[in-house]
Amino acid sequence: MSIIYLTFSLIFLVVGIQLLRGKWLKLAIRQVGTPAEQAKKNAEISSPGLIGLGLGLFCRGFFTDSVWWTTGRVIFLLGVAYLVIFVLIVFLKPNK
Repeated sequence: MSIIYLTFSLIFLVVGIQLLRGKWLKLAIRQVGTPAEQAKKNAEISSPGLIGLGLGLFCRGFFTDSVWWTTGRVIFLLGVAYLVIFVLIVFLKPNK
């Protein structure tokens, strides 16, 4: 059991769930002038990636079997890829 993986797992899970619920929207606002509905939409879209990061780290931190480590690595990498694609789409989309 790795305490560091479990700690970061809990942090990512809590932040992801709070963003999915619509709480902590100040973390999702990228500019001062971002409308609240756009910030809520961005938070709801980015939260599955954070939850995936948390689940991946949980699998790596709690279980010691190689199958769980591989599963955790795959889930973590999918979460990272999801967040990178989301950030690229948000920042490359022209402003209206």
